[in-house]
Amino acid sequence: MGLAMRYLAAAPDDAPVGDAECPDTLGRLFGAGEWWKKAGDSAVDVGESWQGIHYLLNGDPWEGQRPAADLVCGGVLLTVDDGVRDRIGCDVLYLDPARVKEVAEHLAATPFDKLTGRFDPKAMDVAGVQGADAWASQPTKKVLDKVLKPAYQDLVKLFGAAASSGHAVFKTMG
Repeated sequence: MGLAMRYLAAAPDDAPVGDAECPDTLGRLFGAGEWWKKAGDSAVDVGESWQGIHYLLNGDPWEGQRPAADLVCGGVLLTVDDGVRDRIGCDVLYLDPARVKEVAEHLAATPFDKLTGRFDPKAMDVAGVQGADAWASQPTKKVLDKVLKPAYQDLVKLFGAAASSGHAVFKTMG
């Protein structure tokens, strides 16, 4: 089992960036186990498909140029304290509203079908993309249509709504 990634759009006032209360705020926001299920349209759980989406956008499992790379890797790491990360069970990244807007615009201009040419499970597996080894044994259309495309579309929707509302996005990985 690999790492799962979840996203939460929230008002910038909820962001504990540079706040002495950061550990308590993160615990309140993300320490409740299945918080994303209670967040409704403000949250998206892309499970283990996050790195596949990043690869399709950037051609690399970790690197890339902004704003495409910000979808997964960008932002401020809020869980620099191992005790906080251990208490809430995940790492948390914060992407400010300006960068959320840039990502939203990039995603809106990048339909999923434009990314499918990069889908090569064998090359992705060699590059270390989580899940690619399992995708290699499945029909390409199934993986694209049932796994990666729905997650991508959920992120397009979340980032678009967050940008329209001037919200930031918290990203959790764990």
